[in-house]
Amino acid sequence: TANWNAVVGATGYELDVYEKVLGTSPNLVQNSGFESGNLTSWTFESSMNEVISTTEAKSGTSSLYTSVIATKNFKQAISVENATEYVLKFSYFIDNTATGNGFRVWTTVGTDIKLPSTSTFYNEKGSWVTVEHTFTTTGTSVELNFRLYNGVKIYFDDIQINKSQSSSVLNYVSGFENMNVGNVTSKNIT
Repeated sequence: TANWNAVVGATGYELDVYEKVLGTSPNLVQNSGFESGNLTSWTFESSMNEVISTTEAKSGTSSLYTSVIATKNFKQAISVENATEYVLKFSYFIDNTATGNGFRVWTTVGTDIKLPSTSTFYNEKGSWVTVEHTFTTTGTSVELNFRLYNGVKIYFDDIQINKSQSSSVLNYVSGFENMNVGNVTSKNIT
């Protein structure tokens, strides 16, 4: 039963019944799961040994595999809205035979991301690890960089940048959107 207080001078009331659902925003990273079977939309430095792998995948059937013998970067430029909160999320798997310091993630344009920090590295080996980080943009483009260090053998999958989920959508129950209920202060809802 929906109840409300009478409003002085009102001659009738309308009733809305809805379900509030968190909004979804598209992933802004192109070729984020590498399911296309190619490395389109990503830029790699030379000698990164980058390939599409079907050996390991966090989801789907493919991932990016790379191994480096020197410090190397791969990146993608992404269009965003200025002064807006986004979530960066990605998964990685470092091979147990890898050596060295692993990798870092940072941005060079559009916001200030340094993960895990300016002096530490991601280097957990032998299983998939998912990282999630919220950030606010300072421009209309973000350049997302993955910096790999000598000796790392690594898979990446499900790289995402989505607008933060602070928005919502109202799904109205059929027959209960702007329903005229007359001059009453209660309505049974079934």
